[in-house]
Order: sequence, then structure tokens, then C-alpha cells
Amino acid sequence: MNTFVKEVKQREVVVQLKGTNEFQSLPCSVVVWATGIKARPLTNKIRETIGLNFQSNRMGLLTDRYLRVKGVSDGSIFAIGDCATIQQEKLVDKIQLLFEEADSEQRGALDLQQFKNLVEKKVAEFPQVNCLFVRMRINSSFI
Repeated sequence: MNTFVKEVKQREVVVQLKGTNEFQSLPCSVVVWATGIKARPLTNKIRETIGLNFQSNRMGLLTDRYLRVKGVSDGSIFAIGDCATIQQEKLVDKIQLLFEEADSEQRGALDLQQFKNLVEKKVAEFPQVNCLFVRMRINSSFI
């Protein structure tokens, strides 16, 4: 955190601590680099122009699942890549309600058919369950 990678060499990584002019060399044999992103000035300007009440994510432009930028009434602006963040409902936030809806017999448990029906019914609303939907269609013995 708060460290900038300045250079990756064959056997070392050169870093700089935020707020300093000091460079440090870290010896290595393998580099696995996971970084955060910072919004570009243009992205921030677009967010401000649309309005921060619509564009509340400081990491990128909020889009719907079709990559249309939120807050643009005619849906004519699209965003992809590092400047975009897809805003979708989180399955985990609704899991209790979904379970209760699928538990038609109110047993406190779902059988396989109830689970399949739930996934098929909610795949459009929660695209992240598509992998379950596809797997169930390919493998009829999916459990």
C-alpha cells in the first residue's frame, strides 16, 4: 500500500514510497504484481459533469450491466475497462429473500428442483449465476 512500482527488472523490483523521493530495490526471482487503480483526470471530470449523486464510485464510471454510464438519461454514453465499474445488485444482499421465495413449501430447505428453478428464474437479474445456469443445462445431474 502507498508504494509505487517504478521498475521491474530481471532479479529485482524498484519501488518508491508515496510522498518520498527515495527508491528501494527489492530482490526477487518471481514477481506477482496486483495493483489498485486510480481514476484518470478525464474520468473524474466526466463523473463531476454527470453529478456525483449518480457517479458515487471514485474508482470509475458506474455503468449498468450493459455498460451504459449511469446518470446519462438517453443511455448514449458507454464505458469499459479500467475507467468503468459495473453496478449490479449483489446476490449476497438478497440471498435470504431469494431463498424464502424459492422455498415454496416453507421447509427451511430447498430441494434440487427448487434450486434449479431459482437459478433459471434469477439468471437475468443476477448475471453472476449464469455459470450455474449453464452447468445445470449441460449436466442434468448437477448437484
